[in-house]
Amino acid sequence: MSSITTTDAANARPAPARSETIWEVAGTLAGLSCCVFIVLQIISEWRATQPSSLSMGYLGGFLGVFAFWTLYGLRFKRTAIWLTNGIAVVLQVLLIIASQTH
Repeated sequence: MSSITTTDAANARPAPARSETIWEVAGTLAGLSCCVFIVLQIISEWRATQPSSLSMGYLGGFLGVFAFWTLYGLRFKRTAIWLTNGIAVVLQVLLIIASQTH
């Protein structure tokens, strides 16, 4: 008889296959590399001497997209999705602050 209860069996995820692990790592690296571009934009905004040309609609829209995918990744236990989008949420907030400093 198995020691896994019905609740445990319903919530249990089998060990990831090698190809799934490779895709998870690749997804994490791709997501982190995309975060680099947000960091570059933050630096550009902080260094700028003129007002930002980035609209609040654009900045807020991406904040919403990143927040959605963070929650999606948490819901479906996908580290590559929640981790990189969670970082992007923080960076996007910093970008919004940087764009409004002039």
